[in-house]
Amino acid sequence: MKTLHYSIIVISLIGISFFIGENAYGCLGNCPPIIPPPHYTSPPITVSTNLENYSTGDNIVLVGHVFNQTKNTPLIIKIFDPIRQFQFDKNVPVSLNGNYTWTLSTVDFWSFDASGNYTVLAQYGQVYAITHFNLNSTLTQYLYSQSPLWQFRNGMAAQDVHCHAGLSLILKKENFAPACVHSLTATHLILNGWAITHLPEPFIEKFAITGLQQNYTIGQSINATVTYAGYYWYKEPDVKILDANGTQIWYNCAYCSARTEAIPSPSSDTFTYVVRDYGSNKLPMINKTGTYTMVASLDNKAASAEFTVVKPLMLPASFESCDTPYPQSNTGVAVLYMPANSTGKLCVDYSNPNPPRSTDVRIFEAQHLSEDTKDIQVFTPQDNIPQGNSTIVYTLKTSKVGFYGLTLFCYGTPLAVGYDNQSRIVTNDFPWLGQTFYCPMQSYTFHISGLSGIGVKYIPYP
Repeated sequence: MKTLHYSIIVISLIGISFFIGENAYGCLGNCPPIIPPPHYTSPPITVSTNLENYSTGDNIVLVGHVFNQTKNTPLIIKIFDPIRQFQFDKNVPVSLNGNYTWTLSTVDFWSFDASGNYTVLAQYGQVYAITHFNLNSTLTQYLYSQSPLWQFRNGMAAQDVHCHAGLSLILKKENFAPACVHSLTATHLILNGWAITHLPEPFIEKFAITGLQQNYTIGQSINATVTYAGYYWYKEPDVKILDANGTQIWYNCAYCSARTEAIPSPSSDTFTYVVRDYGSNKLPMINKTGTYTMVASLDNKAASAEFTVVKPLMLPASFESCDTPYPQSNTGVAVLYMPANSTGKLCVDYSNPNPPRSTDVRIFEAQHLSEDTKDIQVFTPQDNIPQGNSTIVYTLKTSKVGFYGLTLFCYGTPLAVGYDNQSRIVTNDFPWLGQTFYCPMQSYTFHISGLSGIGVKYIPYP
């Protein structure tokens, strides 16, 4: 096993700066060592492999340790081939004690099709560690020795699947899955319309707009999805919104010609496209009332759907989901409080630039952080945080007196049941306050905007 420890050396050179990117690592013949990104502070990390030499079919186990972790810092491991070309990378989770491990197969990636000395670079913030391993690659022979279905499921294009001697390659007409059969059988299946010998030209079928509501209010994000099936791979749909006069008022992209997420080759599948602006990644919105038509098209297929934009209904405060604005303050820790055996509402504003994701709300007892409580029930009319700007209303139904934590993301907001603004509430009632938590990367932002039947009391910081 090889393990490398690196110390940090800070060198200041006035007037000299440099940076070496991934695309500068390629070389031919004798290759210089990989120069990692510049680093300045923080303690070292380690990285090592379980063996020095591998052959195709082996598993490579990478292990190491990160000293003095910092919040929201990912550990990135990059793999370079024998000519120092970058192949792939991965964010590897680090345990609370600083250890990490990543097991990768030498047959899972086409990146391991060359024999030689590979380089592993583990980077954590501005520190890094490097190790190497040797690989005797027989990947092509290994793949060709597997069954047609195995080759296909592991990244081989259907038309490139290798058949053993004496067998011919055919493709199932229904889904273009490869099969290796005897020549006589191949002829019989082709004549009966079950199989073909070559992939067809890409085509689209079952093209539709889904998820479009009948009514939206002025300034509300318009959420819709285009679904389409067929044998396809290249572009995504063009989507326009027309007003009642047929005038175009919104277009997803005037200059797009390819997919936002590339598909390497045509595949028989059902595809989904969330209607959004390619440039800003924002959902469309309209600031004028009227009747509108959304039109989507791709190649020779098109679909349309109508919707209406109306003025928002202004209700008295008593009709609102949350009739009290959330009191913002930096004077201490915010503690939510409610009477026992009561019902309250919590309005949370979200801004999510990514595809919809689950809300993941939970409530736990203050002394048992890892266990959800049964003393408080949480209800919400929707299970997902939609893309764009939205407000989700959470209804809380309490039972007995106690201290709890309400988690909207990673850490818990203190919640006191059976207490009010005059009660004695201290930070020791919530043991997690003041502790450090290692949270995953947050892909959206949120804040509590309103309350109903729930109060807020600020207590001194721990």
